[in-house]
Amino acid sequence: MSLKSEALGLLRNLEQEMKNLPADKDSAWVESDAAAKAAGVDSATLKKVLRRPRVKTLMEQAGLGCSHRGKFIYVFKKAGFGTTTVNDDDVPEDDDDDDTATAAPAAPVDDWTLDPGYYYFPAVSADIDIAIDAGKNIFAVGPAGSGKSSMLERIFKRRGATPMVISFHGEVSVFDLIGGKDLINGQTVWTDGILPICMRRGIPLIIDEADATPPDVQFVLHPVLMGQPLLLTRNGAEYVNPEPGFMICATGNTVGRGDDSGLYVGTNVLNEAYLDRYGMVFDHWYMPEDEEVKVLVKKTGEHKRIAEKMVQVAKAAREAMLADKLSSTFSTRKMLDWCDLHVRGMDIGKAFLYSCIGKVSKEDRRAVAEWGRAVFGSTLGIDPAKV
Repeated sequence: MSLKSEALGLLRNLEQEMKNLPADKDSAWVESDAAAKAAGVDSATLKKVLRRPRVKTLMEQAGLGCSHRGKFIYVFKKAGFGTTTVNDDDVPEDDDDDDTATAAPAAPVDDWTLDPGYYYFPAVSADIDIAIDAGKNIFAVGPAGSGKSSMLERIFKRRGATPMVISFHGEVSVFDLIGGKDLINGQTVWTDGILPICMRRGIPLIIDEADATPPDVQFVLHPVLMGQPLLLTRNGAEYVNPEPGFMICATGNTVGRGDDSGLYVGTNVLNEAYLDRYGMVFDHWYMPEDEEVKVLVKKTGEHKRIAEKMVQVAKAAREAMLADKLSSTFSTRKMLDWCDLHVRGMDIGKAFLYSCIGKVSKEDRRAVAEWGRAVFGSTLGIDPAKV
């Protein structure tokens, strides 16, 4: 067994990470006194280190569990805390008699080391973590490009699970969801759909664009959302029981009441009984301005001063959208495209035209161009009357 080079390199920097550890009263990690003593680290320090989501991720990358004394010692010696050199091939075997337990992961915090340039929405992420622990299905509602699906996906990954994400649309059928019989090599065999695959394997399922779910698919999901088995009537009336770890999360641009704005063509009115089976439903908005600036800089390398001005343009557009003065959304994706094109050498005005103005309705283009001109001035090189 060997450590991945990336994980090893980061592990060697744990000492610096410890100096900036925030207080974390909600952490449930359990320290190992024996491991701390053997590794030359005091128990309090070890406990603080184990609270860090980054450390948990690194240990997972390295294939090291957090509940065995020998592996604790190995990791911390590799990080430079021990006095004895340990080779990759010398990883201690698991101590089956070790009763040191690993409790549930700490509530998510904004940790840039897991995905540089991604904002984890720490306030709502902590609540989502509680809902997941309680086994509640979750429905996130918000404008396009605000980070709903990616936030849920990353929260699950930080908990050690890799969810399956499916985008619902008018063409998604019951067959796609639960499966059916196929003719393979001359034989008729049953093929599981997405839902039984996730249920059998204990995989979280994230339904993207859930407010476009066809009515017949909604009814299939009803019993499963209540934690009941899935009945596969066409597979010999087989019952599929959900394995631990399985749950359903959904995202949508509306809360299932349909859309009159014209922004989200194809959304349906969701059945009340379907909506009622989600234990946590919340509105999701774009990240705070200062955090969006950080994301643009981290993801694209854009200069901070320019990124700040770009966010000012986005803020004006979003406020207009809330006031029903703009019929188009202004997503973080648009902002990232604008930055990326500019950083790669395109004129900032042209980058704005291609990545932002070109994506909104013709009725909105002049207004968006005017906001850009108001923030950047004539350097933008765009005439709002001609876009």
